[in-house]
Amino acid sequence: MNVSSWVLINSTVNFGIVAKSPPASQRDLQWEIFPYDGNCGDYAVTKHHLLLRAGWPSSALLLAEVVIRSTAEHHLVLLVREARAT
Repeated sequence: MNVSSWVLINSTVNFGIVAKSPPASQRDLQWEIFPYDGNCGDYAVTKHHLLLRAGWPSSALLLAEVVIRSTAEHHLVLLVREARAT
């Protein structure tokens, strides 16, 4: 696992997808890998896909839903385990 590949992929996706919030009825149903514009799910699955292609093991990549308490918004994020704790 190469941490520099994670940094490059994270930046590429963050700057390569235009942030867009689709209507609530579609928000959690349809995610795309590297769309022109997308929501948090599109960002997360695109990063997941690219890291798998870069050789990262699936056990190091975890998709998780987080809730922002102040707004009750739900977001999909990608958690990346860089190394095991000893």
